[in-house]
Amino acid sequence: TAHFGPSPQPSSRSSPTMQSMIHFPPPHRAIENAEDWNDGWEKVLRLPQLAPARAPYFVYGSMLHNIRMDAEDAVQDMMFHLDEMKSLTLSAQRVLSIQAVQHLANDDFERRWLEASPAERRKHLMLAFVKSCGNSDGLNSARTSCGVELRLTRLRLLGRAFIDLLQSAIMLDGTMTSTEPKRIANLDWDRFEAKRKADAHATNEEKLALAQVVLLRTRLICQVLTYTLDSFHGNEIKDLVVLKDSRELQKRRASKTPEEKEIYKRMYGLKLANEIMSEEDAGKKERLSHRQLTCSRTGCPARVAELNTKGTPAIKFLRCSQCWVKLKRQVSYCSRECQKEDWSLRHKAICGKAMDFEMASSASSSLSAILKSSNVAPSDILANQIELCTSTPCADYFILSPEKFDFEGISFAHTPSFSVAFRKCRDHAFETRDPTSLARMAHFLCWSSLVPGSERVGVTPRVIVVQLAMEFQTSPEGLNLGILGMQKLQKADPWKRPPLLHGTPPDDWEEACAPEWKTVVINLIEK
Repeated sequence: TAHFGPSPQPSSRSSPTMQSMIHFPPPHRAIENAEDWNDGWEKVLRLPQLAPARAPYFVYGSMLHNIRMDAEDAVQDMMFHLDEMKSLTLSAQRVLSIQAVQHLANDDFERRWLEASPAERRKHLMLAFVKSCGNSDGLNSARTSCGVELRLTRLRLLGRAFIDLLQSAIMLDGTMTSTEPKRIANLDWDRFEAKRKADAHATNEEKLALAQVVLLRTRLICQVLTYTLDSFHGNEIKDLVVLKDSRELQKRRASKTPEEKEIYKRMYGLKLANEIMSEEDAGKKERLSHRQLTCSRTGCPARVAELNTKGTPAIKFLRCSQCWVKLKRQVSYCSRECQKEDWSLRHKAICGKAMDFEMASSASSSLSAILKSSNVAPSDILANQIELCTSTPCADYFILSPEKFDFEGISFAHTPSFSVAFRKCRDHAFETRDPTSLARMAHFLCWSSLVPGSERVGVTPRVIVVQLAMEFQTSPEGLNLGILGMQKLQKADPWKRPPLLHGTPPDDWEEACAPEWKTVVINLIEK
């Protein structure tokens, strides 16, 4: 099969005129036949157009061509979601950084990786490639920008190459609060990016193309490194978050232009061309069914809405009528409350207005919104927690398990009122560093970790206290006292509700909790 790429967005159409002689193995092939898919990519990356010094020009030119092919409303959609792309890339880099530092410092990972056989390394790398690219057109096509870094043959044979790439990609202390992803060093890409940014006459489309190729390149490298670490250490491989375009853009981008169809026919003949196009359309439809719709309000609990069995959103989202009528730009909200809250924070400045690149690149990210509303700069590890919580909203908090060297996502979604109360307290603690809010949140996390049936490997009250004390730059002993104070308040409550849930109606609490929940005692803290 053949696939024209790369695409500016995970679901965007490709460029046939510039790339008619280069066939990209499509992402669904990674899942169906990983070896065949990777062999195809290894051949593509050996083509002269993708030689290290030429690849940046080719990838950028292809992206720019794709953007120019799209209608203005599609370009506006890309502008609006540029901040989302940046947030996902930052989150991927921060998760990688925390995980890599833990493994390198405490797990003797470097020695173990270098001593592993090429076959062993290849097994973990191949899984990482498939998980990173199998459900994303954008990341699959981004392999063209990583021909030096992400060559399977090189990484499996040269263990040191993987370690060097890992150390180049991770954020160091003092950079975790950055609102821009760290550049992964590559002399050819660095020169090209500097040259393009120095162009005072660059158009909005040219600036957008450059931003997208750099973000996709960075995210792909970080995802492959993270998944390789997960596989090597036997950790759970979490699914990649792929965002969903508006239904109208999906339909438009899923269909091939007459020009594309004609190129397929010339290359393969009518019969084979029809078979290939049918296969690619089926693969794209399958990938779209796994994508997720988001609420535009930063940090919303319904930010990622699950799909029902028919593939349509399980939650009916509202959308901004001004943006839709004037620009066909889909700005979605799960509720009126989220729409009102986002209005003053971000949306008022752009509602119904066409965005240029400067507006798109200065939009408030999840982390920058917290930084803007807070008078106190967060620690690096708290900044990472904020980014994890806002970019992975299916979890309410993340605790680093010392036994698994991986973040455990803690979620109270099974009882929505608990999740809402926790997030309200959490967000207030994020913004103000209020010690009472911190104590309520810490007590609730410790209490919930001991509730029968909710235990997690390595996540104990002591681990929770140490992590939160580091994040909020306080002493574990002081936080212990705050938690003990909250435990006394819980015991004094007639319904034995944790203080964080004192606003929960007693009937709702009685319905939600099991009898043994009321007798949980955080003994480890008292010691």
